[in-house]
Amino acid sequence: MIVPEEKAELTHGTVVNYWTASFGCYTPVLLPDGAIEVLLIVMPRESGSEEEHTLHPGETFPVRDQTWKLDHVENAEDRANWRVHIVRVS
Repeated sequence: MIVPEEKAELTHGTVVNYWTASFGCYTPVLLPDGAIEVLLIVMPRESGSEEEHTLHPGETFPVRDQTWKLDHVENAEDRANWRVHIVRVS
């Protein structure tokens, strides 16, 4: 299913498909200092490539001619029920 390209909620075992790219995510990591780290997978349409971005909440990443941000992470300590929220900022 292709959804509007403004925000996405990524969960365990899901891929979100947009016209510009598809997004997936590995389980977020809760670091010893309390920070959260996410390995986000971006698969731009028609490029045939996959990009990996290691991000912390608030950091941005490119998707073709757009900029997206890792907005926030819910339940990072729960290996099965976490949620990663990304939003398009430009």
